[in-house]
Amino acid sequence: MANDKWTNPQKMWDERFAQAEPVYGEQPNAYLRAQVHRLAPGCKILVPGDGYGRNGIWLARQGFRVSAVDLSPVGVTRARKSEQAAGLAMTIEEADLAN
Repeated sequence: MANDKWTNPQKMWDERFAQAEPVYGEQPNAYLRAQVHRLAPGCKILVPGDGYGRNGIWLARQGFRVSAVDLSPVGVTRARKSEQAAGLAMTIEEADLAN
């Protein structure tokens, strides 16, 4: 295949999330931080494409009930480890939301 990342996005994300350093850092997305005030305290939030969990974990620390989903098993494993290390309770699932 000429460009496997386009035909197999899971592989591309697995490779990206397998890097030792967090790909996008550990802080949540700037837009999320700027807009979180619009969310009702303690509400349920779905975080699609959460990768290694940086946005979902930040939201859980703010008191939201978080369900995170990602295509990459590598990202999901990292998110679950981070969730445990932080002492948080989230729902983290591996799924291809395109299907």
